[in-house]
Amino acid sequence: MNNDNQFEQLEFDQDINTFNQKNSPLFFPLHWHRYVEVVAVPEDANPASTVVICINHNEYVLHSGDLLFIWPGELHAIIDNSSQCMIGLQFPGPLLSDRTEFAKIMTIYKRYHLFSFESNATRNQQILFSLQQMLHLSDETRGPFHNIEMLTHLYEIFIILGTDLLLAEQERDTSEAPNDSMVQKIHNSCMYIQEHCEEPLTLDSIANYVGFSPCYFSRYFKKVTSYNFVEYLMMQRVKRMQMLLTNNSLSITDAAYQAGFKSISTLNRVFRQYSGCSPSEYRKYYRV
Repeated sequence: MNNDNQFEQLEFDQDINTFNQKNSPLFFPLHWHRYVEVVAVPEDANPASTVVICINHNEYVLHSGDLLFIWPGELHAIIDNSSQCMIGLQFPGPLLSDRTEFAKIMTIYKRYHLFSFESNATRNQQILFSLQQMLHLSDETRGPFHNIEMLTHLYEIFIILGTDLLLAEQERDTSEAPNDSMVQKIHNSCMYIQEHCEEPLTLDSIANYVGFSPCYFSRYFKKVTSYNFVEYLMMQRVKRMQMLLTNNSLSITDAAYQAGFKSISTLNRVFRQYSGCSPSEYRKYYRV
């Protein structure tokens, strides 16, 4: 990431792009991209140093040791990095979503953005250590296993984070907790919805796909994902629409139908609900 023309340059000559304090921008206007972005303030940063970042019109203030995760398609801006203490990395989403273990809990990952040092110092210290290792690797002469070493540390970060989130989910609601087999079937239904969201899916058809009654499926889908079926389906169609909007040769109407929306009025209402702006406005914020 750099400050040239106040524009993020996401050019991947490797799988993962890192940035340290020296080349992190002081500010950056509202934009979005197709990459996952992890931002942090090192634990040894000046206690008075903060970073302010806006995601989907919500402001997050990072202090020493804090971590922030920005997911593909999310509108975000760097409001204040005047202390230039921000470090982080960017990488293509499929590095996670192509791994079954991560893909199963992507819905859980994407519920969260800010992880404060104060709430769990051990977790953040472990993640910051892996992030610092990646920064060191980026500064060194690349060896024959450079990309694999980078991926190893990246996966360490998301294993630590995923383990913490799954534990928190279990502690949040232990009443009538679904068993492992049930959770796996719900995750399978989520992956099916993600892959087929442009089709005329119904709660009954997805319940039948995983072998549950509609009532049973609806109840436990909400318990596992925190969304009801319609909310989740609309969210996946919006995400599909967001990615289609990167193709400027595709009209918004054509993109809407390819994403599974049957009317422009429904698209505009649902898209604004999840993205905070209209599809045409959203397209203008895209950065390659």
